[in-house]
Amino acid sequence: MVRTATSAKTTARFMRGAYVVDEVAARESPPVSCWTGRVQMVLAGGWVRIILPHAVEITTRTGDLRAATDEERAAYDAAAARYAETRPRR
Repeated sequence: MVRTATSAKTTARFMRGAYVVDEVAARESPPVSCWTGRVQMVLAGGWVRIILPHAVEITTRTGDLRAATDEERAAYDAAAARYAETRPRR
């Protein structure tokens, strides 16, 4: 990360595997709800790559993220499990 004073705090908050919510998605495309995902990689310049429950990766700004609530984590896990059961196998 390139941030100075908050670099360690930002990196710790968005460590790989952390559940996060990208709130900018709801503001830009109503009535779509916020995207809940898990951190895949912390990138330079205040960016992070997250994976959604249906295995799509998006890159977003750390400033648009917040930690997911317990309910949002449970919903993500349930959606990911449903996707894993229904996706085509090779």
